[in-house]
Amino acid sequence: MYLGGCTASFLFLSPDLDLEGSRPTRRWGLLSLLWAPYRLLHPHRGISHTYLYGPVSRLAYAALLVLALARLTGGEEAVLSLVQRALAFPVHTGAFLLGYFAAQWVHLIQDGILPFGLSGRRSCRCSKRRTRRKHSWKG
Repeated sequence: MYLGGCTASFLFLSPDLDLEGSRPTRRWGLLSLLWAPYRLLHPHRGISHTYLYGPVSRLAYAALLVLALARLTGGEEAVLSLVQRALAFPVHTGAFLLGYFAAQWVHLIQDGILPFGLSGRRSCRCSKRRTRRKHSWKG
C-alpha cells in the first residue's frame, strides 16, 4: 500500500500538476482539463509547493473530481463502498497516505524546498557540467 501511495503521488498527483505542460499533467491525457481550475488557483511553486497544504489540496481536489464524476454517472454507491473499505482497513489506508505524503515531500526537497523554513538550494534549469552559459535560476 505504501508503494501504491508513492506511485500515485509521483505519477498522477505531483506538485507539478500546477504546470500545464508538466509530465504529471500530460499523464492525465484529456482528463488533464479537469485540473485547469486547480492550476488557476495554485500558481507554480506557490502554496501548492508546501508540506501540508499542497498534498492535502491535491488529494481533496482529486476526491472532489471523483465525487463529481460519481454524481454525474450515478456511481455514488461505488464511491461509498470504496470509502467504507478504506475505513475498514486503517493500517492499509495509513500506509497508502504515508507513501503519498512521502513522495510529495521528496519532490519538494528535490525542488530545494526544505521543511521548517530551512534554507534550500536553488534549482538550476541547466546542468553546470553541460554548459558554461549564464544560469537561469528557478524559484
